Amino acid sequence: MDTFLKITTIIFFSGFLAFLSEKNENTVPEICQDEVPIQLEKSKSKSDLIVEKAKKYLGTKYQYGGQSPKGFDCSGFTKYIFKGEKIKLARSAKEQAKQGTKVAFEKAEKGDLLFFGKQKSISHVGIVISEATEPLTIIHAASSRGIVTTKLKESKYWQSKMKFAKRQF
Repeated sequence: MDTFLKITTIIFFSGFLAFLSEKNENTVPEICQDEVPIQLEKSKSKSDLIVEKAKKYLGTKYQYGGQSPKGFDCSGFTKYIFKGEKIKLARSAKEQAKQGTKVAFEKAEKGDLLFFGKQKSISHVGIVISEATEPLTIIHAASSRGIVTTKLKESKYWQSKMKFAKRQF
């Protein structure tokens, strides 16, 4: 009589499934005799999904008041991208700036919103697409170029207008 392994516990650890078993005669089909770890694909984070979706629109034209793939303005773009992840943002950059939790620039992460303006006014918003260890980079709707990415350390124009970052989730 053959002896088979009966799987009693499945454990997920460091991207692998481990099977714990006990000997039991004639209860488990032959194909389950070997214990083989299985590599699982890690699910994407909300911030990864936001950045991935935003990058699909690189090159889309700028349109004042635009909030669709036919054309975006800055806040229309952020509102559209976040809506896909079931995060409701206000329509204007000024109103979006009132939402979420403030974070320091050096702690800004992928998916955070970065706000720009002069003195106390907010006039522009972009989505952080860089990792925390990389130079701060955003994707945004620039009125002269449409949806683009900007490394802030390379842009004196945007650096001078940076106000704060906000986390929405």
